[in-house]
Amino acid sequence: IFHISPRRVRSVVAKRVMNIWWLGWVLKGTGCVPTNGSSKSTLAVLDNEEEVLIFPEGRCEIKPGNMLPAHTGVAVFALKTGAPVVPVYVKGTFEAWPIGNIFPRFFKRLEARFGPAILFEKVNMEVIPRDTLSQATDKIMEEIKKLNA
Repeated sequence: IFHISPRRVRSVVAKRVMNIWWLGWVLKGTGCVPTNGSSKSTLAVLDNEEEVLIFPEGRCEIKPGNMLPAHTGVAVFALKTGAPVVPVYVKGTFEAWPIGNIFPRFFKRLEARFGPAILFEKVNMEVIPRDTLSQATDKIMEEIKKLNA
């Protein structure tokens, strides 16, 4: 995804992952945004009109074809900033980096499928109602699931 986009794409990564010496070094080099669960760093990147890659489930798939339950973070960012959400389904992540492997299997083929941008109306409130977040998150995940058909 980093190489496909004509613009720079920044990925949101947990600080604990950034602390793994070799992986942190690679991720810092790609411009990843470290987060501890706070949205401030990601909102700052979006306010700068940069593209941000976020896995709604918090990580890649654990088994081929299975999607984990989504967190509401992507919906929060879309609703607070008005930034479009481009749904992407990445096929082959489990084969490229199986659970338990310290290093990925290099040269494994990944396939990225992109859907049309989803636009949400910007919400000007500090706390977004839970049902609004759930509906937006469900819409995002529905569009990602369509890409796996």
